[in-house]
Amino acid sequence: MEMVILFVLVGLFLFSHFFRTLVWNPCKVLYYAAKDWFLYIKYKRWNNCPTGHLVCCFAHFGGGKTLSATEYITRLYHRYNDKPVYDRRRHKMVTQKIEVLSNAELAGIPYVPLNSLIDITARATYNI
Repeated sequence: MEMVILFVLVGLFLFSHFFRTLVWNPCKVLYYAAKDWFLYIKYKRWNNCPTGHLVCCFAHFGGGKTLSATEYITRLYHRYNDKPVYDRRRHKMVTQKIEVLSNAELAGIPYVPLNSLIDITARATYNI
């Protein structure tokens, strides 16, 4: 039994960066875990909307792509809009506003009609 435990520990040490860090720097791990937890609570990071990624839905005609996308966006809007978040640039709490660009008509949330790819790039470039 001792050989199995030793084998598992050696394997963890060789292949797991997390395990090596935990073994060699336990004080730093505890310090930064406590610091991150404190900042997570202080700045209400659970209210930060996950942005900056592109969600793609693939299916045949009538497969529910638009329905899935609109349900996802509506859920994000209702979950994160008008929530207090910490703005690192201003160094204070601000109210988060979610703006939705859509080429499909959405009921229940405000959105900006999207006509072409130029609308997305213009908003990203000029921060409209």
